[in-house]
Amino acid sequence: THAINWTSTGSIANVKIDLYRSGILETVLYASTPNDGLYLWTISSGLVNSTLYQIKITDVSNSSRYDYSDYFEIYTPPAPVVDSIIVTNPSGIVAWEIGTTHSITWTSTGSIVNVKIELYISGILDSVLTSGTSNDGELSWAIPSGLANSTQYQIKITDVSNSSTYDYSDYFGIYNLTPTSTEKIPGYNLYLLYMIIGIISVVLIKKQYKHLKK
Repeated sequence: THAINWTSTGSIANVKIDLYRSGILETVLYASTPNDGLYLWTISSGLVNSTLYQIKITDVSNSSRYDYSDYFEIYTPPAPVVDSIIVTNPSGIVAWEIGTTHSITWTSTGSIVNVKIELYISGILDSVLTSGTSNDGELSWAIPSGLANSTQYQIKITDVSNSSTYDYSDYFGIYNLTPTSTEKIPGYNLYLLYMIIGIISVVLIKKQYKHLKK
């Protein structure tokens, strides 16, 4: 709502108020209103965005008495930006090794200040990476030991102030190249393995030597 103001001289009792665009009548705002120098106008929806609008005020009793305003603008305000989060890394084509460091990245819209970052496996919460970090689009994550080998991991990023605003990453893999103690051959170690290989080598050399002597 805005005030349309004007001044006048003489004995004009009532005025007509019109809206023009590009010199063409757009609509009649008021067919007759008292000539008190003020009209409160609530701008209706449906008007075209333009900088070529004018207000025309005319003496109701004498159409030759009128004046146009300067050009002014009417516009439709942009729709409010909705808060949203999109996880961009990890994507579904990556597999990260335990002990390495990788960047978790995301984009967001709106006025999100801080985000919470969690690790899920097969749709179940595994751990909270951070309960609140600045919404700057990146977190460096050193993958800790103890995680199971799986391709069903996801990162979930949530607006700290509004838990209904969140996004999950694609599924991605985490793996461990170093075997656990249960995966090792029981009763053997690397030193013992070298000894066995050495003994076998000596036996084979001796057999070959005996064969050559015959």
